[in-house]
Order: sequence, then C-alpha cells, then structure tokens
Amino acid sequence: MSKITTYKLQLHTETPVSIYSDHADILSPYTDFVVSQDEKWIHYIDQNLLVDALEKQNKMGEFSASFETVENNTSKLRLKSFIENQLRMDVASLTKLSIRNEGYGATQNIEVHPILKTAGRPFIPGSSIKGAIRTALLYRWLNKTSEGQQMMRNAYKIVMECDEILGEIAPIRAKKKKRIQPSKRESQLLRDAQREVRNKLRRILPEESLFGKVNDRKQAPDSQHIRVSDTQRFSASDMIFCRAERIRLAPLGGNRFGRANQATIPQPREAISEGLDSSFEIGLRADSLQAKELQFLRNEGIDGLLESIYAFSKACIGFELDSLEFAEEMPDRAAHNNLINFYTRLYDRADEGEIFMRIGLGKTIFDNSLALAFYHYAEDHHPEGVQAFLRFRRVVHEVGMSKDHFPVTRTVLKPGNVPLGWINLKLLK
Repeated sequence: MSKITTYKLQLHTETPVSIYSDHADILSPYTDFVVSQDEKWIHYIDQNLLVDALEKQNKMGEFSASFETVENNTSKLRLKSFIENQLRMDVASLTKLSIRNEGYGATQNIEVHPILKTAGRPFIPGSSIKGAIRTALLYRWLNKTSEGQQMMRNAYKIVMECDEILGEIAPIRAKKKKRIQPSKRESQLLRDAQREVRNKLRRILPEESLFGKVNDRKQAPDSQHIRVSDTQRFSASDMIFCRAERIRLAPLGGNRFGRANQATIPQPREAISEGLDSSFEIGLRADSLQAKELQFLRNEGIDGLLESIYAFSKACIGFELDSLEFAEEMPDRAAHNNLINFYTRLYDRADEGEIFMRIGLGKTIFDNSLALAFYHYAEDHHPEGVQAFLRFRRVVHEVGMSKDHFPVTRTVLKPGNVPLGWINLKLLK
C-alpha cells in the first residue's frame, strides 16, 4: 500500500456553522442557561454550583416542584428570577461561560440544540467535511466523465420508467387522497406498483461504482484512501446562540393563508460564530485509488481534489442565486434582498478562485445530494431538457410538476437573514 500524503488546510467560517450533537443533552432554559437583561448574552449555569446553592438553602424541593410542571407546559419557572429572588444570588456567581446571543429572546423558553464539542470546546468533524468532498467528487464524476454520463442516462431511463408506472396508478392514489376506499384489486395494483418503483430507484445511481463497496474484504473502497481529520478546536467563547428559521421562497397557497402564516417556529441552536479560523488535515493515498474516474487524483493530487470542491460549491452557489432571483413573490422581501446580496458576493469571490464549502444545518438537497447533477444533466443533455428533471423530482421527491420552487423553504438566521454553514478553504503550503 502506498504512503499517504497529508495536507493542511485553513478553514474560515463565512457564516455561523451548526452541526448538531446526538450525544449531548438538549439545553433547557429552565436549568442550563440564562439570557441577559439586554438579550446580548447567554450565561451557561454551572450545574454543580446550582445544586450546591439549592442544597445549602434547602430550596431543592421548591425548585424541583417548579421544574416538574415543565413537561406539562404549565411551568412558571424562570431560572434567572429563581436565582435572584429565591436564592438571593447573582447569576454571575453561578455562571461558567458567557457567549454572544444572536436572536434568542429572554421570554422564549425554547430548548436549544447543542453542537459538537470536546471538553467544552466546539469543532467541525472531519466526517462532515469528508461528506461534502464525497458529494463534490460524485458531482464531478457524473458531469465530467463518460462513465458518469452513462450513469446519468441509465438513471434517467429508470426515472422515466418509474414515472410511467406512477402515472398508471395515479387515479388510485387520487382516490385515497379523497378518502375513497379503493377496491381489493386496486389496492393490490397500488402495492405492486409502489414496490416495483422502490426496487427500480434502488438502482438509480450506485455510488459503489465510484467509491467501491464499504464491506469489500478483498479490496478497500477508494473512500478509505481519502482521510479527513476533525478541525482544531475553537474556543468555547467562539460559540453563539442563534435563532434559525425556515423562510419560504413562495407564498403559501390559498386565500386562507395570510401574511402572518408565513412565519415558522424558531429553531434555537448553538453555533460556531462567523469570521473564525481553524485548520484540519486531508490525507490522500492517491496511488491506491482504483476507480478509473478517480485517477486524475494520481496526477493532480490535492489540487485536483480542491478543484472538484471548488466546481461543485460554485455550481451550488450559482443555483441558489438563480433560485432566489426567480423567487419574485418571496414573502420576506428583506430576506430575499439580503440573500441575493450574500450569494452575489460569494459567487464573485468564487469567480476570483476562492474555494467554499457548505456543511451542517442550512444545507438544501442541492448542497447535500446529487440533485444538482441531475438538474444540469437534464438541462444540458436530456432530450426533454429541464422537463426531465421535473419528472425526476416528481418520482424521487414527490414534488408536483407545476411547483416552481424546490425546496420551497430555506433556513436562515434571524434577525439578519444569514444562511448557515458556509466555510472558506485554503491550502496551507
């Protein structure tokens, strides 16, 4: 096996990055943090100090009784008020860390999703970066190689077959939507057709054709020859509290939906702040790559890998910009203008050669899958043009042909309408 070559890269957060931790407890406003009076800061409460104070003042029962009503949404517990009025203590005396608050209201009382940390310090996992690299390499393969183009032709052939099958059972599905019970024969036809479509879609785009089988005992998959480390840890104070919300590119349909119905439930999150630098390493064993379509990395090495990331991210930025410019009826006009300005600046910088990548919360299906490859193939090569992509969308994602926007929502940080998850990469010589 050939020697692995390691490259060090700088990572700069262009916008806040939030990658959810499955292993950490959800942060509760009733026990874990306090919002400052001016709502500019979040104070994390040291649980050991809080318990000590409750026990010393014999307030544990009173505190527990207030907290028990939280599950029934009837609690009137306000942690700040309890500390100051019941314990007669200053919040600062129980605070272990204070971070910047970007939109979490003092009266919201909504649980907050934590991000990945080690020893209390956030980092960006190598798995998230490697996932984005994998998508970029697949995008290059499908768009730039003859075998990838053949894969796309086969995939679209399967899509068209599935679309015809679904068309045949459309009247039965329409019956069910109207709560009309189909006959036994119709029910059987529906089950058989849906099973056939599922089986066909499993063959639509075998990634193993590029990266190999993960459980292959004879030959390691090519993905194992590209290794990505976690980033260096950020400081705990580099975190922020932020309020993520989904906004729509188009108004909700029907007269019964007023402007107020465009609002969504806030999704409070921890995040790594924008404007920060860290570093990570990519290990590349290019001489061990087996797939013909990855042989360019033997000659181009890290430069070829970064070029693939660059091309995919620029395509994503361009597609997002086109989608926003097409969203002329977007209800939140301030968000519309801010996002167009943001992506215009990002695209101009990409034009100058800067490399971007999107990770974590905020990614759309076009950042996180091969939908963009399907779109560009249909636009450039399929006889039906973009209409073929609309059929792909209908089959795979069950989105109607007449829908102008897909996906119809975007996740942004309020109040500034900032998209999440954009980072900038530079190779350190």
